[in-house]
Amino acid sequence: MNSPFDTKKVLVAAVVLAVVVFGFFYVQNTRVYEFAGSVSKIESGVIFASGRFLKNGEPIPGKEDDLVILQIKTDNDTKITRLALHIPTGAGSFDTKDLKQEESAVNLDTIQNDFAQSPSMGIESSLRKGFFDKNYTARSLYFRVPIFNN
Repeated sequence: MNSPFDTKKVLVAAVVLAVVVFGFFYVQNTRVYEFAGSVSKIESGVIFASGRFLKNGEPIPGKEDDLVILQIKTDNDTKITRLALHIPTGAGSFDTKDLKQEESAVNLDTIQNDFAQSPSMGIESSLRKGFFDKNYTARSLYFRVPIFNN
């Protein structure tokens, strides 16, 4: 025979469990990852990149050699920035700080066109990943695009 006290315990336990489960999924869906690497392909709005995860802009201690390959999706909230690095013709070696640089907000179509012309592109990103997602979704993407001057 159930008493009101037993029913309260079950109800409280169910509410606590629901809050814990909700909290777990909320944290997983709002977790932010930093990533830096190079773009290997852009296809159907998905960026394929290889590189490393970072923490506060630096390689994660003990995981500096852990190369990962990611598929990065974009959505309407993704901020995309393009840094065009103008490389002079015949330059053997150079410091990127000495190059003419142009930074601008762009869309993924612009980056895809750049990649078709020069498939040597660096990427830095802030990513989020849902618990059940296999791909990451970009909060922000920062592309370093070499522009070879004639």
